[in-house]
This record gives sequence, structure tokens and C-alpha cells, in this order.
Amino acid sequence: MRVNVIVCTYNRAALLRDALDSLVRQEVGADCSIGIIVVDNASTDATRAVVEGVCAPPQVRVTYRCEPAQGVCHARNRGVREATADWIAFLDDDQLADPHWLQELLSAARASGALCVGGRVTPRMEGGGPVPLPAFCRGLLGETPLGETEGPLVGKSLPTTGNSIVHRSVFEAIGLFDSELVHGAEDTDFFRRLRGAGYAIWYSPRARAIHRIPRHRLASDYLVWTASRHGANYAILDGKERGRARVVRDGLLRAGQALAVTLPSWVRAGLWRDDPACLEWRCRLARTIGYERQALRLAAPRALGQTRFFESLNFRSERVRFGLESPVAP
Repeated sequence: MRVNVIVCTYNRAALLRDALDSLVRQEVGADCSIGIIVVDNASTDATRAVVEGVCAPPQVRVTYRCEPAQGVCHARNRGVREATADWIAFLDDDQLADPHWLQELLSAARASGALCVGGRVTPRMEGGGPVPLPAFCRGLLGETPLGETEGPLVGKSLPTTGNSIVHRSVFEAIGLFDSELVHGAEDTDFFRRLRGAGYAIWYSPRARAIHRIPRHRLASDYLVWTASRHGANYAILDGKERGRARVVRDGLLRAGQALAVTLPSWVRAGLWRDDPACLEWRCRLARTIGYERQALRLAAPRALGQTRFFESLNFRSERVRFGLESPVAP
């Protein structure tokens, strides 16, 4: 059996080195060969040198590709087009795969007959130790709270491209990632379309990946920003599926819930000096506001475009926004 693992990356050479090291150490059967495709999304650091310096065993092949069109959708789509195996797995450049990660994904696919399997993602604070955050905020950092039981994912539960495997035939049937989703949620959109096309999605808690969390992502400002992005992205996806009128209606319902539940809960947590609860309710409110603003933009794009707000939500702006990189001179 042949499997391709796609890793998209942008200016994370140090993290990428560790991610690739965890992939070349995968413990799979002798009848399984792994092709790792690293898609460099126009990095300016030592990404290529890191990839070319990987020492892989004979059954693992590491390939470097550069995708100049910026945006993770373009990078993922390039990886899918480069893949030649029937099964295509995804891992992020800031993650570490358990030694049995790929074996568990494939085993779950064979046992269930599903053409899409997702695994468990656990956040780990940079430097070690647990992440002392409420479950809602841990979800903003990529944790998949899908439980300990293997089985089908139903309802709102979906995997992520941080830990999943998809059969090639699925891409041939429903298409690639939507490159118009420039602010994120392209994986959620893809898995929604996959389910909507009638494919079952399976979950394997034993297929484990660790998501490395840098310290700046534990700050309240980052979590609130991320929650705003999530809310805006959900409105976009709901608009694709249900239409603008439904999103506007849902936006009004969410606004009512925020006024009746979220805002009072935030105030109450602040009065009780319950910092974790205060952070959670603040993030929940930010998510609602993000949804509301995107709903208004969909309803009246010219009058309520809110360009500056939505430009601030661009995923690639994170490193400049939180002081990790200097802005590029025009």
C-alpha cells in the first residue's frame, strides 16, 4: 500500500524539521510505503534546506514542492495534485505525529470502510506542560474534543486537515479545497462538502497528533482574535450551504442569544473573578460578533463591507499582528 502525507508550510523551518522527523519514524507494515509531500507556500527561511536534509528510511520518500500562490488552500491543492497514492493524509507543520499515527488511520479506514478518517489532536504548550485553558478555548487552538471511542462522526463533529486521511476518489468526486476561503475554515468547508455528498467520516482516537502551541497563542488577545475569525468563517460557510437570507436570520438569533446569555455570563464571571470562565465567555462573544459582522457583510457587501476588520482576520497576518514578524514594506 502507498500513502501520501501532505505537509503545507510557511516560514516554520524549525517546527517543520520536528514534524518531518515524526513522519519518517512512522511504524507501518513492510507492505506500506510513505510519500511525504512538503508544499512550501513561498517561505523566505530555510524551509527547503530542512526538507532536503531529512534522513528517511527506504520506504519513505520526501518530496519538496514550492507553491508561489499564497494561501493554505493553494498549498493543499498543490499537494493533492502532486499525490499519486490512493490514500492522502494531512498533517500540519506545527504538529508531531504519534509513531503509530498513520497505521491507526489506515487501520480505521480498513475496518470501517470509510473513505475519510480523522484522528485526535491534542494541544501542547510550547516548552512542555498542559495548556491551562477552558475546553472552548482549547478548541480554538485546534483540540478535537471527540472523545475516546472510535466510531462515525455525526452532527457538527468534523475532523481537520491537522490529522486526517482521505481517499483519492473523494477529491475526484467533490473537488479540492475552496481557494476563495482566504481567512481559513477551508478544511471545515471541505469536510462539510464531503459529508453532504454522502460519505461517512470515521474517527480514530488512537491516531494521535500533538499540536505545538507557541506562547503568544495563549494570550487572551490571540484567543479573542481567533474566535472572531471562527465566527466570521462559520457565517461564510453557512452562506455557502444555506444562502444569505438564512445566515442573516441565524445572525439575528445569535445576537439575541449573546444579549440574553453570553454577555451576562461574561459580566458575571468578571464579577466573580473567575478568570477562565471570563476568558471563555469573552471568546464566545467575539465569535458571535464575528458571525454577525460577516452576516451583515453578506447582506449588504457595499454598504457594510467592513474592509479593515476582515483584513485583520487574515490568517497570515497573525505573525505580524502579534509581533513575531515585521511587516513587509510595500
